[in-house]
Amino acid sequence: MVRTPVLDQLACTGAVFTRAYTPSPICVPARQSLAAGQFPRTTGCDSW
Repeated sequence: MVRTPVLDQLACTGAVFTRAYTPSPICVPARQSLAAGQFPRTTGCDSW
């Protein structure tokens, strides 16, 4: 078994989102939407 104290601490102190949804199934538009607070189509980052 691998010991991962940092990951264990992160899991204990992290947040759990039980109703989190992504505006896009693709990584870049989803992250851009999170940063901008807008949908991918609004920002023009939807043509992947």
